[in-house]
This record gives sequence, C-alpha cells and structure tokens, in this order.
Amino acid sequence: MDDWSRCLLRTPDQVAEFRERYDSYIARSGPEYVRWIGGFPLCRWTDYLRGVPEGNIPVLIGCICILHIERKINITFNETATLICREPADLAEWEAWCRSGHPGARRKKSK
Repeated sequence: MDDWSRCLLRTPDQVAEFRERYDSYIARSGPEYVRWIGGFPLCRWTDYLRGVPEGNIPVLIGCICILHIERKINITFNETATLICREPADLAEWEAWCRSGHPGARRKKSK
C-alpha cells in the first residue's frame, strides 16, 4: 500500500507554497471537491484515491488539505493518507447521524 502522507500540508510554509502554485485551480475546482467529498458516507473510511492517476494524487491531497483548513470540509486522513473519513460538518449533522441508526452511531441505552 502506498503512503501519501508526505503530500499532506502540515506547515504554514507548505500551505503558502501550495496556495501560491495552485490558488486559481483551488478557486475553480474547490466547489466540485466539496460536493464530491460531501457525497461520501459520514463517519466511514473511504478510498478517495480509487481511479485517480498517480501523478494527480499530490495535488488532490493538497487541495483537500486547503479545503479542510478553510473549513469547507471536515475530514480525517488515515496514517498513510490513502483513506479519508468524512466527519460531521456541525453538531446538527452529528446528532442526525447518531439518531439515524447507522452502525457505530452512539445510541442512548434503553432502560
């Protein structure tokens, strides 16, 4: 399995450099990325790299990092950045998910 964690934007310098290079691409494609990730199941690991050409993966990961920094998406990467988990956008989405009966959702114990 590949380890793409090296493509994560971890420092302010990395973020600034990525923005400088890809700012117009992020502005143009960001809303599409937000919709795409918004379609992922909530609180479940997703193989978001499936079908992505290997040469495009670093830019994809960087764009996802920027969107996360800008709070346009709420995700968690796994250790190797090969999977992401879409997290609730807000408390209301979290509470709705908990009430939905999805596996893993916390439910109140019945007496």
